[in-house]
Amino acid sequence: MKKFSLFLMIIICWINVHSLKNWKTYTNTTHIFDTQIIDNKLYSATWGGMLTFNLDDHVFEKNYTIIDGLTGTDIRALHYDNNSDVLLIGTSKNGVNRFSDNEFLLPITTTTGLLSDKIKKVIQKDSLIFIATDQDLSVFLDNQDFPFPLLIDNYSTQDGLSSEQINSIQISSDDILFLGTDNGLDLVHLDSMNTVSSWYNLNVDNSMIPGNEVSSISLRDDKIALGTDEGIALIDLPEMNNWTIYNETDLPDTNRVFPVFLDSERNLWFSFGNWNDEKLTIDNSSDLAIIKISEDGSQTIWMKDENGLTTSLITGFTEIDGSICAFSWGEGIFILENNNWQNYKQNSISANIITDIEIDQNNKLWVANGYYGLWELSKGTQGISCFNDGIWEFYTSQESPLKTNNVLDIEIDQYNKKWFACWQLNEPGNGGVSVFDDVADNWQTVTGLSSSYFTSMSADYQHYMWLNSHNKADIVNVVDLTLVHHTGTINLDIVDNDGVDKYLWSSLITTECSYFGFIESGICIWNNSSFPETYGNYWQNIPFSDLHNSAKVFDIKKRETTYTDEIWIASSNGLFMFDGDYWYQYGTVIKKKIYYNNSWTYNENDPEYLYIGGENPQEKLYGAASTYPTALFVDPFNRIWIGTQDNGITLYQPEAYYEDEFTNITKEKYPLLSNTITSFAYEPDTGTLYVGTDEGLNSFEIGIAPSSNKETKLRNVVVYPNPFHPAQGDILRIENLSTQTMPKGDTSCSIYDLNGDFVIELQKDYFQQFQWDGLNSSGYKCGSGIYFYVVHTDDGQIARGKFALIR
Repeated sequence: MKKFSLFLMIIICWINVHSLKNWKTYTNTTHIFDTQIIDNKLYSATWGGMLTFNLDDHVFEKNYTIIDGLTGTDIRALHYDNNSDVLLIGTSKNGVNRFSDNEFLLPITTTTGLLSDKIKKVIQKDSLIFIATDQDLSVFLDNQDFPFPLLIDNYSTQDGLSSEQINSIQISSDDILFLGTDNGLDLVHLDSMNTVSSWYNLNVDNSMIPGNEVSSISLRDDKIALGTDEGIALIDLPEMNNWTIYNETDLPDTNRVFPVFLDSERNLWFSFGNWNDEKLTIDNSSDLAIIKISEDGSQTIWMKDENGLTTSLITGFTEIDGSICAFSWGEGIFILENNNWQNYKQNSISANIITDIEIDQNNKLWVANGYYGLWELSKGTQGISCFNDGIWEFYTSQESPLKTNNVLDIEIDQYNKKWFACWQLNEPGNGGVSVFDDVADNWQTVTGLSSSYFTSMSADYQHYMWLNSHNKADIVNVVDLTLVHHTGTINLDIVDNDGVDKYLWSSLITTECSYFGFIESGICIWNNSSFPETYGNYWQNIPFSDLHNSAKVFDIKKRETTYTDEIWIASSNGLFMFDGDYWYQYGTVIKKKIYYNNSWTYNENDPEYLYIGGENPQEKLYGAASTYPTALFVDPFNRIWIGTQDNGITLYQPEAYYEDEFTNITKEKYPLLSNTITSFAYEPDTGTLYVGTDEGLNSFEIGIAPSSNKETKLRNVVVYPNPFHPAQGDILRIENLSTQTMPKGDTSCSIYDLNGDFVIELQKDYFQQFQWDGLNSSGYKCGSGIYFYVVHTDDGQIARGKFALIR
């Protein structure tokens, strides 16, 4: 059995998490809520960031995410104000971001007066900013002499609104505020907003409006168009007279209109559907995509899959130099050219709710989208995405033999075939397990399985794949895909047999034991290398209640040490470790407890069990937040990455140089898309860790193991920063330029002072390069001066240089 060198850990573990570098985000940007045109760029509000499209070259240029300064990537609304040159960006969870001159300004949030950070619509008129949230309407004053807009007032149903569900906002040239709500159309003059009696509501009982659910509003000169659940109203302004109604007698197929748009020639454009804010879907089963009604009343109809339109899920329209642009939910944007719709769709990951990530033997990245449920969810049931050479490829149940688009887990077998655990949806799809050989482009199905609801899989040390479902596992030979064993019901006497469905959620198969984690029933252990049997003799009882009694086990991982193999368990009741003899529990108040003599205990005088306090207190698990672990990964340096439900990642280094070390990585301090972590995957050749979240995929480099270093040439060595200021926190880096690593093997780097005296010999860091903190080999600070470095490989290649150190 391979054991990890403790000596190697002591050498390299002093490098802290500041070494994480090259952060990237991968989000879906084909689902668009809103757009704005600024100069020659179209800005799109997507659920994966703010995407820019060059209107001259017709290419996508940049997607703004958390890395660029956004406080959230799920963007719901955009509005650009020419006078202030500020783009207002409404988000689903993080208030309103403000963007100007390629910089993000101070946002508008609950801290500055919003009642809710969930934004639905935003618009600005002169110095007034109107923000519709899920709770009310807020109005702010944009004072150019102040760093952020100031709250004027919040408006609810007690202040004149007919409903707090605001779907659309427009302001006319004569300062009339129009609000489309679930209870009709609200309108008020901007000067009279604080007078309740000045608010008016038009609904089906007091006007000709065809429906009370006003989903969208469009203004053009002296016309206003209202899209409702029962048709369209076209009305003359400012008197609000001469109503023209389009309903079931005038509209084909359906009368639930979403959205509407009046172009510069006052032609009326609209589509159909019902926006479901809970599922983030447009309910529209019709192939009727877009209708244009000209001012003379003539209609032009475009159907799905005709004239270039690949969808009927249209979320809005805009006008670009006289051409109509339709933006969609899932298919990007369409620009009408000579009666044909030209589609522009950025290549991106298919959905943002990540359930699993795997990297195959050819370094292809495979991403599963799904969730534990029976119905489709557009943010999370989009099948499989594969990232290869910078291009995303997609596999869905509609366009491939994939069982269903609700994929909960991926495994790669010894032959580099991909196994997909599919959870059955009510419609469409049948569930089960799909097996894909992407090199041969061959799909296979495993037959004879005991269920069509599969949650997870585990590849064992032999040629078997363990397929986990309800209370049981099917064991399949990966060579010929034959079912070789069915465990039957896992022994529920070990857990709480309360009649609740107990699906297996995770498993770990080792040479000695099989570990099974349940959704609601903790963990079971088969303490033998044989296949488990329902009432076999090798079931091992968990001696404490924390890992049964309705605990959900999210992940199980093995960590090899010099002395033993550790089994780490992420559960809703906390983080646990089993070393073969004793159980340990890790917490935020007491660092570690041991289960001994039928109770959890710890040594009050031992820093192994208690966090170090004092002037420099030790960082704590989860940052001491009240949360629980959801994903685990043991990296090549034997560090443990612990994903949590709502507080990001904790990096745990049990064998750090002085004491064990916790480092917390959250979206508040790092460019994480979300603090809800679902999965990890590591690419060894580049040292890249991929992190799955409920808002997309992150990646960053954490280090390359010596065994993965394939570099042989010492190229142009660069040293930076130069001059080097260690007292200011600088770390001197000496790197092999134009490559990721120094040459493999015993490449060394020696530092000398100006007199030629030896200072220190550096060891390679996590990235197989060199770095120096300004201390000599005795641990003392080096003084200011000129220093020299010499890099020497074991085959005789040498590189020399100098740098300045300033204290």
